[in-house]
Amino acid sequence: MIAGFDATVARELEKFLKRDWAAVPGRKVALFDADGTLWRGDVGEAFYRHQLERKTIPHAPKKNPWDTYLAEALEGDTPK
Repeated sequence: MIAGFDATVARELEKFLKRDWAAVPGRKVALFDADGTLWRGDVGEAFYRHQLERKTIPHAPKKNPWDTYLAEALEGDTPK
């Protein structure tokens, strides 16, 4: 089992590595859990903000896309 990950995540990573990584001899893979050890903040949020600033998301909300994201993130998966 891959150490440092939840058991379900570790199993999925192992399946990926056996299926996709092994298909290319010599291929190197790095796995990061994004728990704040190597960088601060949320990488996904930083990338989203980067995309918003560059207007590279065609279907982003036109009005206050960052505020919309934050509101939806706070709501979670609660059905409306």
